[in-house]
Amino acid sequence: MIEVDSVSKTFGALKAIDGLSLKVEDGTFCTLVGPSGCGKSTLLRMINAMIAPDTGRISLRGADIATLPPDQLRRGIGYVIQSVGLFPHWTVADNILTVPRLLRWPKEKCAKRLDEIVALTEVDPAWLSRYPRQLSGGQQQRIGVARALAGDPDIILMDEPFSALDPPSRASLQAAMRRIHAQSKKTIIFVTHDIDEALKLGTQIVLLNKGRIAQTGTPQEILARPKDEFVETFIGGTAPRLRLLDFEPVSTRMRPETNVQAPPIFADASLKDALNLMLSESCAMLAVQDRDGRRVGTLTVADLIEAPHGS
Repeated sequence: MIEVDSVSKTFGALKAIDGLSLKVEDGTFCTLVGPSGCGKSTLLRMINAMIAPDTGRISLRGADIATLPPDQLRRGIGYVIQSVGLFPHWTVADNILTVPRLLRWPKEKCAKRLDEIVALTEVDPAWLSRYPRQLSGGQQQRIGVARALAGDPDIILMDEPFSALDPPSRASLQAAMRRIHAQSKKTIIFVTHDIDEALKLGTQIVLLNKGRIAQTGTPQEILARPKDEFVETFIGGTAPRLRLLDFEPVSTRMRPETNVQAPPIFADASLKDALNLMLSESCAMLAVQDRDGRRVGTLTVADLIEAPHGS
């Protein structure tokens, strides 16, 4: 879907991107993360043809973006930025339908798509007749996401869209993006400086440093096997061992016993959920059940710190 081949970009004496190569497959949620100045936003803007690389090639859907008219390229890509960029004199509904109307969709198709996007992004229908100034920052950012999806692009680019939001708004929109990705299977590239956000959202993590890829992989791979000292420090030193609990389900550690009396937890819940439940219930054991309520095993505190059974 997206291929970056030996791309470099220099601004004066600063080499923002240095011979970088990257492949992002269809349906991937790719998070670009790294310290300030590592080149993550520059890379995103090059993918959207807002900045031209000095050397190298970027391809989308098999086509070199340098051969495509920029307007045509961008109409097939959803783009979300930190400052949202909603048109203040347009209603929320009009803002969401910006791209469909640029594409000259019929009114009936626009109306149908508006209903679909409102449902998908969980936009309150009462907002549709309002103007951006009448919404909170978190609400405006949700409209920005809805607008990026309205034209039904297969690629969504997001440049630190949630960094200025309060924690509850940020957590709500992160959950919304995970659900939207799971339902839509769109390819998403998401820039963030927050490693926790990158790990929470991404199916592919790309950790950048000084314009190069320091390491790429799944959250589990990055946390379990940091490539070098820079990666280990950036992801939090020894803390990754705790973060791994976020990505492993209870079913991988549970014992076969089903006759104990203990607080219940679902087999597909994370080990972090299990640890939090043990702490809140002041217990050392949980009864594991499937989504139909059938008992399938037991999880103990000891199981959380031992290797998976059978490994």
